[in-house]
Amino acid sequence: MSHISILQAIVLGVVQGATEFLPVSSSAHLVIFQNLLKVNVAAGQIVAFDVCLHIGTLFAVLLALKKEISVILRGFFVPKENSIELDGGFSETNSRKAIWLVLIGTIPAVIIGFSLKDFFERLFASTLSAGAALIITGFILFATRFVKRSETSLKDMKSKHALAVGLAQAFAIIPGISRSGSTISIGLFVGLKKELSAKFSFLLSIIAIGGAGLLEWKNLRYISQGNFMAIILGTLSAFVVGYICVRWMLVIVRGKKLSWFAFYCWIVGLLTIYFYGGFGFIK
Repeated sequence: MSHISILQAIVLGVVQGATEFLPVSSSAHLVIFQNLLKVNVAAGQIVAFDVCLHIGTLFAVLLALKKEISVILRGFFVPKENSIELDGGFSETNSRKAIWLVLIGTIPAVIIGFSLKDFFERLFASTLSAGAALIITGFILFATRFVKRSETSLKDMKSKHALAVGLAQAFAIIPGISRSGSTISIGLFVGLKKELSAKFSFLLSIIAIGGAGLLEWKNLRYISQGNFMAIILGTLSAFVVGYICVRWMLVIVRGKKLSWFAFYCWIVGLLTIYFYGGFGFIK
């Protein structure tokens, strides 16, 4: 088969939109579902399709955090001494600090991503390793049950907090390690308030998703006329589901229910390992 079908595209779009922001690893699920759906197209075409799905989720998080982004941008250009504070501590007063912390949090993923590029590409080719990493994600999420009350707001957040969350994001380049799950969890572990931990994670995702898309932008030339409608519908699915899941995640984190997803990760991870033949990793 030389084309992605409309059904395959919509299913993968829904999977990308949901798992990019829910703490269950989008990379692992895309690897698993591409195998389950028997997507069989040229490497350039599948990369182009993945780029479009990520564009959908990028616009989803931009829309979901439009208030926070608007406040940060207004405050960056015209700082105010006193301004309305949103959940998580975002305000025009501390907008420049927010941007600085996001940049610090992005550095580890950039350094580790480029220096270990070949290693991560090998991992992306292994469905088995994605299943094993999902189990690790489950333990990270389950550990949030034991986090004590988090009190650090954006006003009191330090560079060390941003760096810790950034290291979690770098670790999450491994397929099966949830980016949102690990970054939000580490944010809670280092004492960030629940709303700040979630929103800071999503702000980091804007640069992560956008940067990954730019690196693979050249592959959009592989989009063929036969795949065009499927890609449009897949991207739209990723956008709609992604927006819903960002809003839902804010409710989940606020309600201390992040650990519930650990059981899902364990089940899917074990099933993946079972069906793909044992505990060997990369051949």
